Amino acid sequence: MTREKALWNDRWSVAACDAHINGDNFDFCQDSIKVLSCDNIVDWVVLVADKCSRDKVCGGNP
Repeated sequence: MTREKALWNDRWSVAACDAHINGDNFDFCQDSIKVLSCDNIVDWVVLVADKCSRDKVCGGNP
């Protein structure tokens, strides 16, 4: 769990995301995490690279 938390803290750093969270995209990301198949590496790559990318989650207006 600590490793996963560090991954997201690095991807969504305070500098990049503070006051820039896109609420709809963040909710979509969290919903995608909930249904993620841990055994499917393709799902994990799509989640990290697309569904929960910094550009999408932290792409809101300040």
